[in-house]
Amino acid sequence: MSDQIIGEPKSLTHQPTNASTGQASEKCGSYDEGRLEQILEENPDELRRLLNNRQIQLMAIGGTIGTALFISIGTALYKGGPLSLLLSFVGYCCIMALVNSCAAEMTVLHPVSGGFIRMAGYWVDEAFGFAAGYNFFLYQALTVPFEIVALNLVLGYWRDDIPAAAVNAACVVLAMNVFAVGIFGEAEFWLSGGKVILIFILFFFTFITMVGGNPKHDAYGFRNWRGADGPMAEWHSKGDLGRFEGIATGIIAAEAKRPRIYVKAAFKTIYWRFGLFFIGSAICVGIVIPYNDTTLVDILSSDQSGSAQGVDRNTFPFRGWCQPYAGWVALVWEILMVVFFGYSSFTPWDIANFFQHYAMLILAPCLYIGWKVIKRTKIIPSSEADLVWERPVVDRYEASFTSPPVGFWVEMLQLIGLKRNRKDNVRRPSIT
Repeated sequence: MSDQIIGEPKSLTHQPTNASTGQASEKCGSYDEGRLEQILEENPDELRRLLNNRQIQLMAIGGTIGTALFISIGTALYKGGPLSLLLSFVGYCCIMALVNSCAAEMTVLHPVSGGFIRMAGYWVDEAFGFAAGYNFFLYQALTVPFEIVALNLVLGYWRDDIPAAAVNAACVVLAMNVFAVGIFGEAEFWLSGGKVILIFILFFFTFITMVGGNPKHDAYGFRNWRGADGPMAEWHSKGDLGRFEGIATGIIAAEAKRPRIYVKAAFKTIYWRFGLFFIGSAICVGIVIPYNDTTLVDILSSDQSGSAQGVDRNTFPFRGWCQPYAGWVALVWEILMVVFFGYSSFTPWDIANFFQHYAMLILAPCLYIGWKVIKRTKIIPSSEADLVWERPVVDRYEASFTSPPVGFWVEMLQLIGLKRNRKDNVRRPSIT
């Protein structure tokens, strides 16, 4: 394999130009001696690229399966009914597929540390990246306690003698992010595998019990879809508006060993994961549990621009489909979701519910404006966005591999001792 950087000019002195002026963009910068030395280091972020294909694939699946399937799906069923639950999950999966199409193209092209947060600051505005970073941090900081509470609820349903403090302590002690990336990846692989097993248990349980494989030998089939009120429940309002609101209620990669190949594979599988896990789970839950089930009701009632620079996207390692239209549709839809997500707090007015839904919507603009005023950042025009960035670094790093990538199923077989001779980490001794 040639030492030339894949997809880049033969010379490392290439200067991305400003399409509007034809001059070299200062933002893009020339590859001077300092930049050239950084590129030759192959990994300026000093990341340990140790996550292999099977770990990335299962981590992507595990990131899809969360409390939305194990906890929140019950709320959606209760408020909307089985058909509304299914329609909402189908609709939102389609929107997330559009978002995935946008994220995949940029992440595979630039698998940088910091992911979308760095991209927001580098390609849009440093203040935008600052706001996105703190928004994501606060989201994660609030999500972790919520996930632990959800775990306690699930465990408490089966046993009431498990101390909540013990569960909390175990979650803190087993926080895998403090370990090395290899240990973290392996732990996430097995934990995500457990989630997948749980989902398939739900699928098999649904099929077996609906055809009569239950203690009462009752082949109930789609009986819960044919209730007195039909498959769509009314929520918040009456009539068709209430049924529509029921649907609305339900709607509510840098450390990879070979990022261009393995991260791309993970993004490409997200579409069928949405369909299988979310839509499949919505169907199963709607079949097994009536939306007005007394236990469910009691639980919920008790606690409630490449084109501007002449860039050919066909040269990208992964090209998102339906662009730029997919991005615009997803953007408009997500804005509508954010704006109307907590509309129920207005009818009647509920200040606690309002801040629960709109606190970050108020904080994010404050973070953006504050950082912009303090640092005097500027919005980056699409014609000046640096689409080269660290691409030569990643290209040169991946060009150093002499062994072909190992597929997901080959790595799964290696876990049980088969095909151990297949390696994906054989590299040239020197890439200079």
